[in-house]
Amino acid sequence: IDYVFVPVGGGGLSAGVGSYFKTFSPLTKIVGLEPEGAPSMFEALKAGQPVTLESIDRFVDGAAVKRIGDITFSFCKDVLDDMHLVAEGKVCSTILKLYNETPKHRDNMIDLVKTGFYDSILFHRVIKNFMIQGGDPDSKQATAQQSLGNGEAKNRALIPAEFNPNLIHRKGVLAAARDNNPEKSSSNCQFYIVQGRTFKDSDLDMMEQRSGWKYTAEQRNSYKTVGGTPHLDNNYTVYGELVNGFETLDAIASVKTAAADRPEQDIRILKGTVLKKYKIKKSKYFLFNL
Repeated sequence: IDYVFVPVGGGGLSAGVGSYFKTFSPLTKIVGLEPEGAPSMFEALKAGQPVTLESIDRFVDGAAVKRIGDITFSFCKDVLDDMHLVAEGKVCSTILKLYNETPKHRDNMIDLVKTGFYDSILFHRVIKNFMIQGGDPDSKQATAQQSLGNGEAKNRALIPAEFNPNLIHRKGVLAAARDNNPEKSSSNCQFYIVQGRTFKDSDLDMMEQRSGWKYTAEQRNSYKTVGGTPHLDNNYTVYGELVNGFETLDAIASVKTAAADRPEQDIRILKGTVLKKYKIKKSKYFLFNL
């Protein structure tokens, strides 16, 4: 083995892996990878001793530390051959499940993922306690000040709404963005993932009166404990959900934004992949590498 690349958080993993290879495969180069927003090991190696960072980017808070421990540093300074910093938007993988109850949206998303449509696309609109939105093809080559949100996939029609009373806007669901067309048809490519917030029974009672939508006891409990965006129910099509990556959702939803709620630092989907091995009860799963 020529190289081993090790993610660095607190330094324990890199210290252990590096020590093992230095003992049993001394010619193998050990390269540490650390997020740019929390370069505690990088700065410690540069200074020759552990240093305390003034702050950690919220995107990596919980996955890294402000200061590398003295013991882990004493190992890492001897076993790490190199350190590289990785942009925060390139460190996560998220798996999403698509619902069979919304076949038009499911099949459209699968086709787009298979053709590489979402590769290099940005999350161009982020609102904390609401949702994160992506899928605009214009965002692939967008400049820093470019207005986004109106792009659609070429040669595809809008998708007819597929509302289902069993599919609500609880935290972590995947739903289709749309414009104000009267049929409430969905964008053929833009989507959002709900973060939302928790609601009280009185809030849900009011929403039922306004919309005519009746929540089950289980749905009410979900909105009261997990949270979501119930005011979007029966207005936007929900067609999937996160299998993992809720920490990533919260991290993206917390980034600093500029005009039109666009993140100041680009958060990009590097690649989308359909995961065939996760076909359970004919459900479809796909992976977004961020």
